[in-house]
Amino acid sequence: MQPFPTPTSNRLIDVSNEIRNRRISCGDVLVRCLEQIEQQESHLKAWVVVDADRAKEAARQLDAELEQGQWRGPLHGVPVGVKDIFDVAGLPTMAGSSRRRNTVAEHDAVLVSRLRDAGAVILGKTVTTQFACFDPPHTRNPWNPDRTPGGSSSGSAAAVSTEMCYAALGSQTGGSITRPAAYCGVCGLKPTYRQLPLSGCVPVAESLDHAGPLTRCIADLALMQDALDGRKRYAQAIEANSLERLQHLRIGVTEELFADRPTMQSCDPDSQRLLRRLQRRLGKNLCSTNQISLPIDFDEILSYHRTLMSYEAAAWHRWRFEQHPEDYLPNMTSLIREGLETTPTEYQAARHQQRRWRQRMKAEFARYDVLVCPATTGPAPDRSTTGDSSMNAPWSFLGLPTVSLPVALTNDELPLSLQFVGRRRNERTLLALAHHLETRFRRDSLAG
Repeated sequence: MQPFPTPTSNRLIDVSNEIRNRRISCGDVLVRCLEQIEQQESHLKAWVVVDADRAKEAARQLDAELEQGQWRGPLHGVPVGVKDIFDVAGLPTMAGSSRRRNTVAEHDAVLVSRLRDAGAVILGKTVTTQFACFDPPHTRNPWNPDRTPGGSSSGSAAAVSTEMCYAALGSQTGGSITRPAAYCGVCGLKPTYRQLPLSGCVPVAESLDHAGPLTRCIADLALMQDALDGRKRYAQAIEANSLERLQHLRIGVTEELFADRPTMQSCDPDSQRLLRRLQRRLGKNLCSTNQISLPIDFDEILSYHRTLMSYEAAAWHRWRFEQHPEDYLPNMTSLIREGLETTPTEYQAARHQQRRWRQRMKAEFARYDVLVCPATTGPAPDRSTTGDSSMNAPWSFLGLPTVSLPVALTNDELPLSLQFVGRRRNERTLLALAHHLETRFRRDSLAG
């Protein structure tokens, strides 16, 4: 493994300061992104639509506000991509389905509206796998075009990775923020379940769906989450969490995270080495780490997760699937058929277990502040798949917040990431810890 490159200087937090101090205009920042799109979109295919004209008009208005001394905050004039399951007024919400090309949204989704209010320039809609599920997209991985960018927030991760936009909005039902972020070498935040509203978003499974941002560094994640959540507390948490405070964290990191299946059985050798090095480095330089084994049946949780996802997806798609079965790709078809065959009793049993396991995890987080595991089972596989979500689906099922941080490159120069898991509504601690690791340890320690 090789050290992962430090984040580029062209981060959201950097360009935000340039805009605020009038060293660059909102219009010029937008031009940077449009030039990147012109150079790379033809082979990466990260965008469904680039709304250049309306983005330019928004940038002009935001520059005019600056002329009048009005600054909306750190996202003022920053180009942002939106995954194409969220409504953007005036644009179709296709959700990866060609039959939805005429479903033009009349209003912004709540989260899109919040981004606009914060001053973000909505640059366009990024590619999603069909209905945010499993069928591989046409988007390419920026690190190797023969590898998957992951799913379902495929275009969001690829666009952020290649500086086509400074941040993007994604969603996760299984591993659809964490996995694409990891495969494309960017950062991802999946907040606590229901932390962010999903009004104006095409659902997959109501009991599992989350929204969250993807960016090129942890500080940018915090700025995006401030805007999405409507409260300025995440960026402040990064600044306020001193090394002394972080040293008091209790970290659970081990090769046997789940009692019934050692984590390392699911991961490739590079990911195994990465986790071991992190544990040594944390224990030596930062905070206490403990060998843990959660009292969780890993395979049982994955099975219940699948039951909830298939049943709820089938309920939402039932009528349309019956009318237009030809529009559904193979993996989506299998998911819906599986859900249609699931009985209400089986579904209610899975919901009961979800509540039960969420209660049990409260006890675990009385002992630990943060859990650490690989973000994926290994580097991005080939394009016939969107990758294995088994490192992510348990946290979506449990509704716990996660932050993914790229920390190393394989010998084939593919990104590897770690995943930090916290108790409900503890995103601030996760961001502070990941930010510290990103700025202090990532280059010289974790992959060395």
